[in-house]
Amino acid sequence: MIENLTDFVFVRPQNPEDPNDQYEMESWKKQLDIHWKRRGVYADNKMKLYSLIWGQSTRSTQSKLEI
Repeated sequence: MIENLTDFVFVRPQNPEDPNDQYEMESWKKQLDIHWKRRGVYADNKMKLYSLIWGQSTRSTQSKLEI
């Protein structure tokens, strides 16, 4: 995000082809859990990064950004 100045795009796991296959459903559920956890960690880290940058900015820079 910092290097490219763009947000990372998370790709949601595809739905299982056979919803009746228990192994495939459990595997998909695990992948989906990991997907949501990664999105949450990313959002938290992004907020921490913005707070860090804000705290290191001068008052004049902060006032320019608030406008």
